[in-house]
Amino acid sequence: MNHLTGTYPTTPNFQVSTVLIVKFVLEEEASLVIMERHDKARKVAGKIMLVNGGVKRNNGGRTVTILSCKNEEERVRAIKGYFEIDLIENEAQGIQGIACELIVNS
Repeated sequence: MNHLTGTYPTTPNFQVSTVLIVKFVLEEEASLVIMERHDKARKVAGKIMLVNGGVKRNNGGRTVTILSCKNEEERVRAIKGYFEIDLIENEAQGIQGIACELIVNS
């Protein structure tokens, strides 16, 4: 997020209102040369997405929700588990007060 979007959170914009992570799932494909890595050609077989509190998977067809996070703690665990991103405490707390924070309604 750049300085403008970070300092003017009242201005409606995608960067402040949406948490988005996309991880492409690769499939090894011996006959297709798309990406060389470790001497094996691979292609994109699908993707896993985190959109706000929902983790979704698409394998080239229909998108299926595989997890709906109810709070920030669950979202941080999902980010680590599905996307291999390990947020340290101050990074995880950085979303507090921003429009896309998952707030627990009691």
